[in-house]
Amino acid sequence: MDSQDSFGNDEANANDAVPVVEDEELVREGVFNQIRNSLNQNGIKLWVEPYCKEGIPQGDKLLELACSLSPVLGIDDMTLMEGIKYLQSNALEKLAARDTLNKSGQIQLRLKIPRNLVKESVSNLVEVNREARGCDLAESVATIVKCSPDALKLVANGKVINNDLGVLEQGLKPGMVLMIVSLNKNDKSLQVLDEQRKILNETIQDAKLLGCDDGSGPGLSIANQTGESLNLPDIERKALIIAMSLHEKGRFALKQKNYDLALILLLEARSEYSQCRSDILHRVDNYALLNLDIAWCYLKLGNVSQLPNAEDRLSECENLLRKSYGQDMERVVQVKGQADTEKAIYVRMHLLQGIAAFHQGHKSRAGALLALAKSELAELDVSEDALSEVVALGYSEKEARLALRATKGNLAEAVTLAQNQREERRRVKEEEVERKRKRQKFGKTQDGRFVNIGFVQTMVNMGIGEDFAVEALRQTNNSIEEAIAAVQDNPDMIEAALLTSLEDQRNQAGSSDSKTKAEFKKDVKKAKSEAVKRMKSETGGLGKDDDHLDLDLKEETDLVQKYLGFLTA
Repeated sequence: MDSQDSFGNDEANANDAVPVVEDEELVREGVFNQIRNSLNQNGIKLWVEPYCKEGIPQGDKLLELACSLSPVLGIDDMTLMEGIKYLQSNALEKLAARDTLNKSGQIQLRLKIPRNLVKESVSNLVEVNREARGCDLAESVATIVKCSPDALKLVANGKVINNDLGVLEQGLKPGMVLMIVSLNKNDKSLQVLDEQRKILNETIQDAKLLGCDDGSGPGLSIANQTGESLNLPDIERKALIIAMSLHEKGRFALKQKNYDLALILLLEARSEYSQCRSDILHRVDNYALLNLDIAWCYLKLGNVSQLPNAEDRLSECENLLRKSYGQDMERVVQVKGQADTEKAIYVRMHLLQGIAAFHQGHKSRAGALLALAKSELAELDVSEDALSEVVALGYSEKEARLALRATKGNLAEAVTLAQNQREERRRVKEEEVERKRKRQKFGKTQDGRFVNIGFVQTMVNMGIGEDFAVEALRQTNNSIEEAIAAVQDNPDMIEAALLTSLEDQRNQAGSSDSKTKAEFKKDVKKAKSEAVKRMKSETGGLGKDDDHLDLDLKEETDLVQKYLGFLTA
């Protein structure tokens, strides 16, 4: 065993069955992690001599250690002794679990059991064979908590346990904490997960086979901060669509305060995002926001200490946001003219970073981050009277809140901004409809890519007819220089190719095969329409515009005050 961290952070409070941990327990956890940090820094190993001999704790040596650390850490001897014994117990339990695996092939895991799941005291240990699969583990856990395996999801090390994979294959190690998430097996969001993947897979595959993968119909798309779609390779587009749709379902569950379901959906979304290249994830802010939502979910479940590498993940989130928004939000300012609304995200991020630092025992860093979050909250405070006045003019509460924040509470400017933002959303939507129409009309190049609509417009602006521009780009695989040269130097060839394309379209329109193709395309469009309707009905219409920025920040305000109080307790 390398350090106290092997059994400090991810093992903390494993016996606690309370989903929302009491304040005293939160303070206790922070203190224990502060002790753990000190032990690690000084290379002190509680599971070996002189602190433990042949598996037996040496009380006198532990007391000496507590007395020596007390003036350094500013923690009383009794609390230090309690923390040291707790950490030592965790270490010895993990060693025993590893010994069990080596001798009998059984892997022991510790359970984090929600209070609402059991009505009586049950074991917090589960043991399965090293060859067991996730489904076997789920059945063993279900037996302990006396419920159906279908009503449970298991989470370890920030990942949902896959029923079809082996437990060791999924990185489970002796002594690890296994979070039990209690779910309503009749919940529609769970029922449609597999169906949603099937529909998305079939829709994209059918579109490829038919040559109509052109964005027609009410399909899902990936957009930047202005709402304009990004052109991505099919494989990555598919992965992002699945990840983003799962994310939306998770965010809706968060808004409904269904944190158990939200955690599962968000972790599933993270798994899908992991299939995408990092440079693509940096082009949209979704992945950074997902990390933030997962951390928030762990917090609301009272399981911050179970979030693997919490500080590192939140640091990654901050780096991703800076790459997406700019170091000083300059990219957001360039697009929107201001960045005040995005600051709500940074409030939650700095709050979570402060809470994670507290639970890791880093009190100084926690204090600085919580103070930063407090000052940011003050900047974003919106008067209830002003909010009511803007809403009375016909704007939604979300539109009013975001506009007031962006204008620092100026009522007249907020109304103007809210109206301008409505018009901008309408303009982007209309442009997107037109873009899809042109994409379908222009078709694909010789190498299977869609004709570049921007290049077509450039050539039209040069005085080249649209049909000629499109055909030239088709023939030259979107090389605008070669397309212009072809029109200028060899217009007869482009005209002949254009006539051939038109003739092919006429022949296809009159064939029985084309009718089958048209019917198939109609079915695909219908499936996409139904999938989108299902998504909206299951998420309450989330996923539009600035939903992720619409935080009333009341919970954040309460949490800042609570944790600042912990630091002075």
